[in-house]
Amino acid sequence: GSFLDGKPVDSGEQQLEFVYGTPDQLIEGLNIVIGSLKKAETVKIIVPSRLAFGESGSSNGSIPPYTPLVYNVKIIDIK
Repeated sequence: GSFLDGKPVDSGEQQLEFVYGTPDQLIEGLNIVIGSLKKAETVKIIVPSRLAFGESGSSNGSIPPYTPLVYNVKIIDIK
């Protein structure tokens, strides 16, 4: 993920395995979009702050309050 200015939020490209819809695995905005994607689909997702970390920001302070985020997502597999 990144900020709107392109600055990375984390250490870069990551592969995540998760159970779709399980609380607290992904931010809400990603959960909403990923549920409609198909295997091998690639999308750019702009997550508004209210569906990311909202008015409080991230718990570790790396993402300030009211910050929209950008994610490039590729669905590798669906099980």
